[in-house]
Amino acid sequence: MQKKLIVIFFLLMISILSLCNVMVKRNCAQGKKVLLVGSAIGVKHENIIEGNDEKNSKTINTSSQNIGIMTCIDEENGQYFAFGHAISSNNKIADLKGTKCYKTNYIGIEKSSNYRIGKLMAVSNTDSEIGDISKNTEKGVLGQVSDISVFDEKELEEYYIGSSYNITVGPAKIYVDLDGNGLKDYDVIIENVNYFDATKNIHVKVVDNELISKTGGMVKGMSGSPIIQNGKLIGAINCTSEKAPTEAYGIFADKFF
Repeated sequence: MQKKLIVIFFLLMISILSLCNVMVKRNCAQGKKVLLVGSAIGVKHENIIEGNDEKNSKTINTSSQNIGIMTCIDEENGQYFAFGHAISSNNKIADLKGTKCYKTNYIGIEKSSNYRIGKLMAVSNTDSEIGDISKNTEKGVLGQVSDISVFDEKELEEYYIGSSYNITVGPAKIYVDLDGNGLKDYDVIIENVNYFDATKNIHVKVVDNELISKTGGMVKGMSGSPIIQNGKLIGAINCTSEKAPTEAYGIFADKFF
């Protein structure tokens, strides 16, 4: 009996230490000052297999998961975070280290409906190179901005990263540029917060009538859209519900970097 209690004690201590380690890492990101971007970027690489959706070298198609939203840029070192999920090829995380990313020219939106997720359509502007990709992980895409002047000042807004432990159920906003005319905020409700899932941390419901009218809720290509609550960046959209496209999930902002 005593041995069992000792084992349970040690297991409990390991769990507590692991949780503390996670909290320390998140606290490092908390309070970081970033530039909110919220506009679409395109990635094209030979390791991304598009199948029937193969386009020319300048076209980025959301069905291949290689278009998404750049969430923010770290002001201190020029590192960016985008997508909120990995870029995949044949159901595997693609090796994109050193690949370039570009700003995009918007084409239009194919709206979502129940049991069918639409998509944001855009063409990569190869004259507007943003920078390199250094990491492509399940949490998102990271890289270094080589020339921040490709963004107009009006495209960037300054925010601090908020702690995931301060997120509350209730009103929030997502910020995204859906037509190339600049960032616009849309109303959402945070319905649940999950600290145990690797990436599906924030359950969001779209309640903004304008956004629903434009997109049906969420579409492919909106992954990476910043989530703001109480004036701080708390996360980024990374997954949409196929059954109900007004429902989506996001990853905590203090997991970005």
